[in-house]
Amino acid sequence: MMRKLGLILCCLIGNAFAANLDGLWLGSYYYDRPTSGEEGAFDFSIVFEQETNSFTGKALEPRYFGDGQEAALIAKIKGKTDGKRVWFDKTYDGSAGQTHTVKYELVIQQDETMMLGSWSIPGTERRGKVKIYKVISEKDY
Repeated sequence: MMRKLGLILCCLIGNAFAANLDGLWLGSYYYDRPTSGEEGAFDFSIVFEQETNSFTGKALEPRYFGDGQEAALIAKIKGKTDGKRVWFDKTYDGSAGQTHTVKYELVIQQDETMMLGSWSIPGTERRGKVKIYKVISEKDY
């Protein structure tokens, strides 16, 4: 009984201290081992919609890779947070021929307007660093 009560309390406290991710975020990702054309920062935007400790969203980025038919890549976001850390999958919707998933693991910085972490593409050696900044909060739009 005490164990269940402790678990419930832990979950409630975790939810109370979860960072608010709702809003528009702008970020850049970098390759750990860039090949030709992969040097420097690659920019993207994400709109997060949070519900307690899980969230969804959409990402948009210029077409840095994929076929030359489309100017941008669009992806769906699905993730979770414990209030200090964030994990999400970014799955491309088929734009520019891309349908793969990129996994992100980030740490929310103290002022809750920046996240730092890493990304990886499962089943490959593709990975790198990422930083994301909050631009507009839910309450601002």
